[in-house]
Amino acid sequence: MAIADSVPGVSGGTIAYIMGFYQKLVDSVHDLFGKDREKRNVAARYLIKLGIGWAVGFLSAMLVLAAMFAKNIYFMSSLFLGLSIAALPFIIHSERKVIAGKYLNIVYTFLGFAIVAGLTLLKNSGHIGLSVNFHDAGAVDLIYVFIAGVIAVTAMILPGISGSTMLLIMGVYLQAVEGIHEVLTLDFSSLPSMICLAAGILFGIIFSMNLISRAFKRFRCQMVYLIIGLLIGSFVAIVYGPTTLPEPLPVLDMSNFSIAGLVLGAAILLAFEILTGMKKKKMEQGEQPVQEVQNTQNAGAEQYEQNGYTGSGPQSSLIEKNGQKEQFRCSSHTGHTGKGAAQEED
Repeated sequence: MAIADSVPGVSGGTIAYIMGFYQKLVDSVHDLFGKDREKRNVAARYLIKLGIGWAVGFLSAMLVLAAMFAKNIYFMSSLFLGLSIAALPFIIHSERKVIAGKYLNIVYTFLGFAIVAGLTLLKNSGHIGLSVNFHDAGAVDLIYVFIAGVIAVTAMILPGISGSTMLLIMGVYLQAVEGIHEVLTLDFSSLPSMICLAAGILFGIIFSMNLISRAFKRFRCQMVYLIIGLLIGSFVAIVYGPTTLPEPLPVLDMSNFSIAGLVLGAAILLAFEILTGMKKKKMEQGEQPVQEVQNTQNAGAEQYEQNGYTGSGPQSSLIEKNGQKEQFRCSSHTGHTGKGAAQEED
């Protein structure tokens, strides 16, 4: 996800959705600021783990993998294209019950496609030439950088839209990459601008995640159709990805397209889906014996109560632990007592 976020044209939200943890990510951020303490703790642990992985991946991409991406951009673009194309049938299949019979909502699919494709083509039309100097930024520039951070991270969270592309459109991406390099090498000349960008990203995460979480709960069908459109629109963004490099390259076409990259991307997704399915099946099998034991205990306790025993204390606790066995012992004892009483009457 972090590596995708670092590459213009590829959305980290798309990768999260493809890999199946997008909903959990959105809900975790929402729960982190909720009132339920237990949910906050669970969300915090999950987000810390995810955040550490994202930070390592993003910094690695910025410091180490940037040159590799530049040299192999067409292979990587083909790989991400394979991932995105292969994800479509999986997403539609997993949400089939939600979208079935509600085909008028396909208008949201066209809207999602138009947003991503439109922004991508707008950037590449050459009509946008905004730029901000991070080393000599005034108050207005710092506010603009803050807003750019909010917009970029909102785009990054939504599947299909690249946060890096949004930063490029707003004239901040190259300066942000350079600023990260400078801060990591203890050059703090662009630190005020970087702080404003980070503050905008943090605010955007809190605001957008809360909004997206509410939208999924209230309008899940429309959101699924919208995400399908965003994902289809990301095909256009990935194709134009090479043009957004510091030294722009031609778009991805049949002359530089890598079939191996496409197949590898689809294979990665298929392997991940298989592993996820095996993990779910294993968890279900592990829960089944526990459920059977609970059902046996409940059945034994209910049958024992039907026989007339409603006691409490240590004996009833023992019965709850081993209902059937205690029921048998009690029935035997009752039979023996009944026989003794009959003998006394005789």
